[in-house]
Amino acid sequence: SYLESARLFGLATSRMQFLDALYEWLCGRPLKAAEALHNTARLNSKDERSWFHLKAFFLISAGEIERALETINLGLSKTEFLDAEAFLLRSQIYFFQKKYNLALQDVARCIELKPDNGWAWFHKGIVYAYLNKPEEACFCWSKAKDAGIQKVETYIRYQCF
Repeated sequence: SYLESARLFGLATSRMQFLDALYEWLCGRPLKAAEALHNTARLNSKDERSWFHLKAFFLISAGEIERALETINLGLSKTEFLDAEAFLLRSQIYFFQKKYNLALQDVARCIELKPDNGWAWFHKGIVYAYLNKPEEACFCWSKAKDAGIQKVETYIRYQCF
């Protein structure tokens, strides 16, 4: 989904600015990537949504969890940004912060908006596993598998009996 956001963002914005940000990220400099992305023009609401997602992703990669959360919250504060991917990303940020109940709330919102999002089900299973709720985790991982997430098979094999 981040690659899809990147693709959409890249199509609509200045190619050089986007490529500069992507280059910095690929070179292992996610903070510089976020800064480069910050300087790009945001042309319409779809571009802007992708911009928020990608900038938050770069900030997470740089270990700048609080700044990533601020970025996603800013995007979510705008009505047109109430999309499943933003809630999933914020859920992952809350997970990194060990705010598991908030992580569950946001991933539930993501699933409500896009029930077939296999990565959301996978992430929800991870949160439940950390909360020592194996039955709930296994249910979520089974939904992720049904949605085509192959990575989850390892979790099911070793965690679900």
